[in-house]
Amino acid sequence: MQELTEKVVLDYLALSGAEIHPKEDYYHVLTPLECAKELEGLPYPEINQYHFSFKTSQNPEHEVIRAGSSRLERIVSSIRKNSFLAQAFFPGSPLVPGLLVHFKFSYLTDQRTEELVLLWQNLVDGQIQELQKTDLTKWGQPQLKAGPAKLLEEKLTYADAYSELCEYARSLALARDDAWAQSARIRWREAIGDLEAHYQRALRERGGEDLAEERERRLRELEMRFRPRILAIPLSFALVYTPRAQAPQTAQ
Repeated sequence: MQELTEKVVLDYLALSGAEIHPKEDYYHVLTPLECAKELEGLPYPEINQYHFSFKTSQNPEHEVIRAGSSRLERIVSSIRKNSFLAQAFFPGSPLVPGLLVHFKFSYLTDQRTEELVLLWQNLVDGQIQELQKTDLTKWGQPQLKAGPAKLLEEKLTYADAYSELCEYARSLALARDDAWAQSARIRWREAIGDLEAHYQRALRERGGEDLAEERERRLRELEMRFRPRILAIPLSFALVYTPRAQAPQTAQ
C-alpha cells in the first residue's frame, strides 16, 4: 500500500511541474505556485519546498505521507477536482501506454509569439515523438475503458517520463527556426542606436552633465526587453493507450 502511495504522490508532483530530488530516505521537492496552492489549500501559500518521506522518520523536518494523512487526502482531492490525468483507450490490442503532454512554447523578446506542441512518450520503450492533432484521429475513436484489450506493462514512471518530455521539449524549442530571435536582435541594435543618439543630444544640450549612470541603466533595460527567451510550459496531460501496431515508432 505504501509503495502505491509513493507512486501516486510522486506522479502527481511530477505532472504538477515540481522538481523532485531523491535523497537517502526522503524527497526534496520544489513546487511551482499552483502546485503549492493545492498542497497547502491556500490561495497564497508561504512555502513551496518540502521534505516528503514515505517511511517512518524521526527527523522533524521530514513529512511522512501515508494512508490517512492529511497531505495525502489533499493530493487525492486535488487529483479528483482537476481531473488531473485523463485516460483514453484507442481500439486494438495489445495497447501501448503513453504519456501525452500538450506544451505551449512561448518565444519572448519585446514581442511574444506562441506555439502549441503535442508530445507523446511510449512508457514501455521510452520513445518520444512530436504529434499533430491529425495523428490522433488516425488511431480511431477513443474509449474511456480498455475493454478486453491487453495492456502492456509500463516500464517508465510518470515522473521519469515527464522529466524526459520536458527536456525533449526544451531541445525541440531551441531547434526551431530562430528568425524571431534574429529579428529581435535587429530591433535591439536599432533601439541602442536611437538611445545613443538621444544621449549625444542630451550631452550637448545639458552642458556636460554626467549621464553615464542613467545611460547604463537604460541600456540594461533594453537588453532585458529584447533578449530572446523561450518558455516551454506543459498545459495538459493524458495517459493514452494506443494499439502497438499504430504507436509512434520514431526514436528520440
